[in-house]
Amino acid sequence: MNRQTKRTDTDTKSLGLGSSGKCSTGTAAFTFTKKHFGFLFLPLVVIGVLLANITIIHGRSNSNPTSIHLKPPSKSESSEQYLYYFSYAGWSNQLIGLYKAAQLASSTNRTLIVPPILSHHTANDMGNARGGNTRLRCGPDHLDMVKLDAKECLKSPDESSHVKFSEIINMAKLSEAINVPFTDLCEFVKEKPALAKRYFHQMEQMKPEQRTIDLGGTCTLDHRRSYADMVEHFESIFAKDAVAIIPSAFILGNENSETKNFKQNVFRYPPSSNLSEFIRILRDRLPTNYIGVHLRYRDDAEYSEYDEYRFKCSENKTEVLDMIRRGHLAMIEKNEATANSTPSVFFASSSQEALSCYKQFLSDVGVQAFSLNDLLGQEKNSTRKFLSAIKASKSTIYLTLDQILVSLGQQVVLLSKRTGHERNIPSSFQTIRVRYCYDTPRLITLAGKIPDSEST
Repeated sequence: MNRQTKRTDTDTKSLGLGSSGKCSTGTAAFTFTKKHFGFLFLPLVVIGVLLANITIIHGRSNSNPTSIHLKPPSKSESSEQYLYYFSYAGWSNQLIGLYKAAQLASSTNRTLIVPPILSHHTANDMGNARGGNTRLRCGPDHLDMVKLDAKECLKSPDESSHVKFSEIINMAKLSEAINVPFTDLCEFVKEKPALAKRYFHQMEQMKPEQRTIDLGGTCTLDHRRSYADMVEHFESIFAKDAVAIIPSAFILGNENSETKNFKQNVFRYPPSSNLSEFIRILRDRLPTNYIGVHLRYRDDAEYSEYDEYRFKCSENKTEVLDMIRRGHLAMIEKNEATANSTPSVFFASSSQEALSCYKQFLSDVGVQAFSLNDLLGQEKNSTRKFLSAIKASKSTIYLTLDQILVSLGQQVVLLSKRTGHERNIPSSFQTIRVRYCYDTPRLITLAGKIPDSEST
């Protein structure tokens, strides 16, 4: 199956994203359909059949290490193998873990058992509560968390905290796009009780090398393994196991020629039907043309009362004015597309204080400024209906809505004024660069601090 042909025009049209299906960022593969290249379809089929027959006649297989990787034929149900990985951190990092684990599952001919979506920046913040140290990311402490994940599946739906990825992502379409079979963890526990008991509930029988695992080479080695070496190392540990449980997939930086395709398809995930319909409704509440802006300051949940990084509106007015003056909100300047309309901006930020401040100052200069709360406040009955239909935490739903609505803007601006570990931390919305493949004129990325007014 050619994975690059699975992203179709229908997927992009459904959210009003255009129909070219083409990416020009250099970070995503070119996508085409039979419709565009129909005149090539029959000759290619004939050539493919001839090549296949030649291979059979000569009894040779393609052993060229640079050839395109094809997933081996599906195994029988009795010999089917699975991969589960330890997930943690915020939504964007969970997506990164998903695409890296999906590629490893493809390379090892396994079905990927998908972990739960973890809540982020809530009172029960499971995302950031996991993965904070090496023993969680590299083992063996991740096994305790994995066991807890599986135990949640034994509870009744009303009591369980398990949230399926399918609440946000159309997993059937994603599976088809990347040619990797998925099964949700709780579905696996229900349908494969014997395997669940052995691998998730009775971990004492695991071998030492299956507890602390350095697949990528970043945990114990002074170098990163090649992708092929990583897969070989994986097989040396798990080849005979029906279920392989690995620590963090997020930290696997090992790549090959197929990595870009997995990354593109996961970051451009097709929304679930409920989420997709909700997005359409909210998009209709915004002006036709607007700039999508993400502001990354310290998250409100991370502030202490005297935190030096806390956003204070009275002290940050110059940043708002600098952003306008330096052209980062270029659509504010009248052009043919906006000559008869009021300039509009959609803001996304976990810092409500920063949102209020930016909206206030932009309003003072005649710019319409919106945030998700403004859109949710309209037609509240409809809003409540869709929120209740998506069985995920509100923090996760709001974050995904923010990301997609920002990405649908006529222009996108990503700003960060958060620092940590003596380095600038970029906007957590960087995934939207791949999501809809904005070309350079439409996407302005400012990963570091916003310069102080004195330095501009």
